[in-house]
Amino acid sequence: METLIIVNGKASVDVPVETKQADAWLSTFSDRLPPANTHRNEMALWMYTSGSTGRPKGIVHLQHDMAYTAHSYGRHVLKLTPNDVCFSPPKIFFSYGFGNSITFPYSVGATSLLMPGKPEPAPIFAAIAQYRPTVFFGLPTLYTILTKAPEIREADFSSLRLAVSAAEILSPDVFNAWKALTGLEIVECLGSTELLNVYLSNIPEKKRLGAVGVRVPGYELVLKDQRGEDIADGREGVLWVRGHSSTPLYWNSPEKTAEVIREGGWICSGDRFVRDADGFYFFRGRDDELVKISGQWVHPLEVQLCLADHPAVRECAVLALELPDRRMTLKAFVAMNDDAFDPEQATRMLQDHVKQKLLPYKYPRIIQFLPELPKTGTGKIDRQTLSQSAVIDASPSLIPTAVYPEGFRRSPGADPSATAALAKGVTP
Repeated sequence: METLIIVNGKASVDVPVETKQADAWLSTFSDRLPPANTHRNEMALWMYTSGSTGRPKGIVHLQHDMAYTAHSYGRHVLKLTPNDVCFSPPKIFFSYGFGNSITFPYSVGATSLLMPGKPEPAPIFAAIAQYRPTVFFGLPTLYTILTKAPEIREADFSSLRLAVSAAEILSPDVFNAWKALTGLEIVECLGSTELLNVYLSNIPEKKRLGAVGVRVPGYELVLKDQRGEDIADGREGVLWVRGHSSTPLYWNSPEKTAEVIREGGWICSGDRFVRDADGFYFFRGRDDELVKISGQWVHPLEVQLCLADHPAVRECAVLALELPDRRMTLKAFVAMNDDAFDPEQATRMLQDHVKQKLLPYKYPRIIQFLPELPKTGTGKIDRQTLSQSAVIDASPSLIPTAVYPEGFRRSPGADPSATAALAKGVTP
């Protein structure tokens, strides 16, 4: 660094570079800024991944990528006009929020409503009431919080014509709760930072609950098996995507570039899907998260979605966990709707729910109750933090069934000795 621009205050006397006060420095420039002489295929920006499953990665995008997403997803799904007001609590450093607040509204002369701070229900409802947005962009975790907030009963959503959800799977309970409270059906979609925005989406006129959508015009999608062969409808495979907003590389990460970006400009997403005969895609989880439990293959996401459908569960995440003897098991992190519950009874209730809805061997052997699940800066559940906290102190012969923080409220009648044992992660 050679020069430091001071926007407010004064620089420290020991700053080892040249300093300039912003007001004086900016006054020396013209109020006209000629466009830079760039080419459509030159580097324009780096967009970092959310870090929900590992260290954030810098993804390079080119000068034409933003315009491409506006002409594909923006034009064909959102269909914004200059009269629209877009409100995206997910921030603009997130590729989803960047498109919602910058690319799409700016491409048609619409308005963006920006809200500082953490996306809490009260300020969100206040902003909707005051500024009357027409399009609302959220995440499943945000919609869950909003639908369970007491303030929603008094909120006015009459200005909204469209509500969009992305980044994670939306549960039917949240979809139905939002519709009952607002009259709007959430339009679910899926994209990635590697493609800059959305390539799969439901549309207001064509939706299927449980599906992330159909192909967005401008993108090619194929499902491949482990041999790299294309597979037919109704079978599960890894999604490969191609479009002109694809990243050319991960910054300073040649190994990741070689792993994800394949010949011909294809992006190997690592996400597993099933496609039905009508072209709707159903997410089945990450290809690298499939684990073998009791000799049978299980995907943690399937168990997570099952738990999320239980009416007592506010939010949850399910991860694979390696035990000290190298066996694999499933651990669920659960935030309940009501914190006055008996952990042992709740554990058995949730495990029985999974056994009844899915196959018995798929139930999570360990359940940890938390007041709230950790989130990344983009509002997604922080699976990396949960994974780091999932290490348990137990002998190979003991698999804990319930763990919860000290001071967690117990319902009357809970066994204190069992409570103490469970808090240590050991089955009583």
